[in-house]
Amino acid sequence: MTAVDILEHANAEGVVLALSSAGAIKVAGDQSAVDKWLPTIRDHKPELVQVLRAAEQWREFMSLLGIVGPAYNTASHELNEIREAARGDLASALIAYRVLARQVAANA
Repeated sequence: MTAVDILEHANAEGVVLALSSAGAIKVAGDQSAVDKWLPTIRDHKPELVQVLRAAEQWREFMSLLGIVGPAYNTASHELNEIREAARGDLASALIAYRVLARQVAANA
């Protein structure tokens, strides 16, 4: 079972996983369901952390794009191209869009 499979199946049973600010996995849900999933979560912790971190980074990027795109009157098809490029190199996209968002905020 992959980390994505674990997240999907656990979520279907009401178990929600998230990362703490320290990078630890937080687990919430019905205690019996949580207890059922804890061994699997422990066994796949590195992969789960990686997937959860990537999801957080993607949400951050999309939020930044929501700030920067309108500020630069970015067309819909260009936003699609930007998202596709970001999927290929999310780390670089985050760096660039953090800078652009700061510039937008400074000029507001």
